[in-house]
Amino acid sequence: MRQGGHAGMGDLAPHNDHPITPGNLPLPAQAAQTDLFSLPLQDLPRTHFAPDELRLAPVPTSALPMGQGHTSRAGKSQTGMQGDGDSCLYLVTTAENASAFLADGLKLSRTAPIMLTERDGIGPWLAKLAENVTDEPLCPNVVLRLRRAMVAQALEPEPDHSAEFAARCYLLSGN
Repeated sequence: MRQGGHAGMGDLAPHNDHPITPGNLPLPAQAAQTDLFSLPLQDLPRTHFAPDELRLAPVPTSALPMGQGHTSRAGKSQTGMQGDGDSCLYLVTTAENASAFLADGLKLSRTAPIMLTERDGIGPWLAKLAENVTDEPLCPNVVLRLRRAMVAQALEPEPDHSAEFAARCYLLSGN
C-alpha cells in the first residue's frame, strides 16, 4: 500500500502529471462509418398498381345497380351486391381502356388521376356518359371493380362528382 493513500487508489490515478479536465478527456473509440448501401432504402413513391393485386375485374352487366342504389332491408342491393359494406370501388371506362387496365393495371398520376366511385355511383356515372354520346359510333362502357383496401392510401375525395352522383367519388392520384 502506498503511503498516504487508500488501498487500490494508486491503480486508478493517472500515470502522467496532467490532471484530467474536460478538454483533455480521452476520446471514445469512434464508431465505424455505416455502409450507406446496407441501410434499408425508403419506399419509392408508388406509381402503378398491378391488376392482380387490385383484383381488377369487369363487372357483369347483370350485377350493375339500376338507379340510385336501391337497397333492401337486409342491406343488399337488388343485384346481390353488398350495401354500405362493399369493399370495392368501381371505374367506368371505355372497352378499349378497360382492356388496357386489365392487362397493365392502373397508373397513378397527379396530373391525370383516375376517378373511382362507390357502388351507388355506377348508375349515375353510366347515365351521364349516355347523355354525352355524340353521333360517333357507340363505344360500349365497361365497369371495372377493384379492391378498396389496396388503393386507400392513394385516394383523395372528389367532391364535385360525389355531389353530382349522390355517391362518394375519389381520385386515384397517389396523393
